[in-house]
Amino acid sequence: MPFAPYHIRLWEWAEAMRVGVRCDPYISILPRGGGKSTNAELIVIYEGDRDIRKYALYVSGTQEQADDHVMNIANLLESPDVALYSPRLAARRVGKYGNSRGWRRNRLITEAGLVVDAIGLDTAARGRKLDQYRPDFMVFDDLDQEHDTELKIQKMIAAITRKLIPAGSPDLAVLAVQNLVHAHSIFTRLVDGRADFLSNRIIDGPHKALDDFNYKIRDGKTKIISGTPTWEGLDIEICQGMIDDMGISAFLTECQHEASPSEGTVIGDLWQPGIHVIPAFGIPRTWKIFRAFDWGYSKPFSVGWWARSDGSTAPNGRSYHRGTLFRVHEWYGWNGKPNQGVRMDDIAIAKMISEIEGRIGLRGRVWPGPADPGIWDGDPKKSAATLMGSAGIHWHAANKHPGSRLSGLRAMRTRLKASLSTPMEAPGLFIFEGCKQWMRTVVHLPKDPADPDDAWTEGEDHAYDESRYAIIFSTAVRKGPATTVGMY
Repeated sequence: MPFAPYHIRLWEWAEAMRVGVRCDPYISILPRGGGKSTNAELIVIYEGDRDIRKYALYVSGTQEQADDHVMNIANLLESPDVALYSPRLAARRVGKYGNSRGWRRNRLITEAGLVVDAIGLDTAARGRKLDQYRPDFMVFDDLDQEHDTELKIQKMIAAITRKLIPAGSPDLAVLAVQNLVHAHSIFTRLVDGRADFLSNRIIDGPHKALDDFNYKIRDGKTKIISGTPTWEGLDIEICQGMIDDMGISAFLTECQHEASPSEGTVIGDLWQPGIHVIPAFGIPRTWKIFRAFDWGYSKPFSVGWWARSDGSTAPNGRSYHRGTLFRVHEWYGWNGKPNQGVRMDDIAIAKMISEIEGRIGLRGRVWPGPADPGIWDGDPKKSAATLMGSAGIHWHAANKHPGSRLSGLRAMRTRLKASLSTPMEAPGLFIFEGCKQWMRTVVHLPKDPADPDDAWTEGEDHAYDESRYAIIFSTAVRKGPATTVGMY
């Protein structure tokens, strides 16, 4: 079967490897079933056959996974083709008296001198070497699991950066292959720039199984409507079979890199995209619409537009419990890199908010909603709130009283849980499918390691904070002499 373009680039990198020359690390992000492990295992053999690399570590999240990959390499070495073209590479090294010097689940030593060790990050040893030799090739494969906690991820990164990579030879070559299984995984951090190691890395991917993928769910069955395979080995028929077997949620994670929440996230245990994410519809005139805002400059800002059901039937034919919230649109002020803002001034933000509301057909329908109270700080004539107000965008101060963080999270979780019931017995929470930044950041926001009842403030929590403001605002009724703040 012909290679995909991403396979060809991987092998071009392998072909360019030279003895004594340290090459840039290669990070290949391929879909499940895309041949990532098979190609990585073959490259270990290929470099050994060319005498380019002689001591490889095959590193996985667990020792059992690493052992399995090394045994796959053993099976390839023992194949008739390898025995025919490279008999010394296929043969086991034996001692003076004919005993095998290394052919176990976790170590292979061939007569040609190729050594392959299996290393699990749960057992990684510092300073691994064979006699006087240090590893000159490391393959990282199957590091991440869907339910990794932040603590586990940090331990794995520490093992990689403090034990394994420092143990390598001066001409160490590093190959890393996997799909993106959740938003805070090691491979996700390598791709989005959060990882500060392997800084000269070449990123190839993420490559999906299907580009322009569309599907429909009817009577509990998911059918592919359209999609362009990125490799002949994962054509439409094969992908449909994978969906039938593993389900659409697993397919989106494993083959399309739509990362799932990891264990230890604030809402991951409740989040069900097949229920909570819905197609957009026109907001009925009887429903209230408001906007919420979390300010940012060097960090991202988040503007969310929210609709509150009055209990009437929605245009999609469903009746939602009165008070149910819908995130109908968003504007996330980032530069495309996680947790980095666009440094936009307040008047420009306000003007763009007004422009967006006109563009999406909501001009004149949007109530002033909650914003980070920090926008009122400083000189009242020059505060962010005043400047935005001069451009026609007004806000109410969000509730940031002691305990509001925890109560806001509890309210969010309560609403997400209510959305899972049919019929709904309490106000729920739904996200329109176009709100990609909410799904990227809020769904994957970790819990605070020191306080599991709260979100981790070092995470990308801007859309999360804005959502907390909106949820508390929508349920609070606070009457004043001139204005009514809150939705009812």
